Amino acid sequence: MEPELLVEDAEGIRTVTLNRPQAMNALTDTLRASIGEAVRGFDADDALRVLILTGAGRGFCAGADLSAPTPVAAVPKAPRPRFWWHLPFEETNKPTICALNGAAAGGGIGLALSCDFVIAAESARLHPAFVGLGLSPDNGISQKIVARIGYEKSLMFFLDGSPLDAAGAKAIGLVDEVVPNDELVMRARALAATFANRPAVSVSLTKRLLKEARKLDRANALILEEAAIALARQTEDAAEAVAARREKREPRWKGY
Repeated sequence: MEPELLVEDAEGIRTVTLNRPQAMNALTDTLRASIGEAVRGFDADDALRVLILTGAGRGFCAGADLSAPTPVAAVPKAPRPRFWWHLPFEETNKPTICALNGAAAGGGIGLALSCDFVIAAESARLHPAFVGLGLSPDNGISQKIVARIGYEKSLMFFLDGSPLDAAGAKAIGLVDEVVPNDELVMRARALAATFANRPAVSVSLTKRLLKEARKLDRANALILEEAAIALARQTEDAAEAVAARREKREPRWKGY
């Protein structure tokens, strides 16, 4: 039996592929847990610099697998909120890229937006689905979509309920880039390779600063920047950058 999630590591890049193409990669409990573990493993491995998330087949993710719905009354009390499996995406300070290879519906959109960057194939479609099913947004989508496109556009997206094609999604800022279908993997890997070949500590500090900046006032953001750059200046990569400029050559990053 094929695993529901495929994980491949090469050249500092982890590629995570949802592997239920017969069900449009709909999310099962097993798949959710596997995604969380794959991201945690990525974050813990210093040899891995960038993560790419994509789907097998013609769809990215159809959201929750509703083929065997569980009655609300039968849901057991959980020690933490059900959708906390998304937290590894928030906790990593390494870049993450979603290669949106096809349709994403409901929570599948939330999963795509968990990544820092979303590159969509021309055939990709985003279907909010929730309100049309008598449901409300889940899988972290409410926070991520407002951060990307603002309250008003987010509310219109959910209440209107109409699917957006890739071009429409880019026009309102839901995806960052649209490429021909046959160029999606190549573009995602090229971007990942660019990030993977940057100085790792600098990348991590930069991502963390920008994440925290959304929560801080100006004074505290300046304090955090000062602490971060003090750390960055102590790395061998910072010294290598100075040496490379002095010697008029490309820097040879060490990752520390």
